[in-house]
Amino acid sequence: MERSEIYKHINDSANYYLRLLGDAVHMEYTDNGVYAKIRPITGEKIGTSVFNIRVEHLSDAELQQRVEEIKGLDLHTWWGISSDQADG
Repeated sequence: MERSEIYKHINDSANYYLRLLGDAVHMEYTDNGVYAKIRPITGEKIGTSVFNIRVEHLSDAELQQRVEEIKGLDLHTWWGISSDQADG
């Protein structure tokens, strides 16, 4: 299996399980078309995560804006991994 395939499986699995967690009765799931977010419903105490980040279709200016927006949320974020990020 190619390294890129392995990373795709890792990313797909992380997004799948975070999305699944968002379906729990104590959680809320939202997706704005660029990223998804899960958070606890009011009164619950559990972490919030940003995941399934999709920025490939954005212009450079919009990409920079969205990355700053996500960083500004100051939440646990699954950025995903790519073959150019991992040690080889």
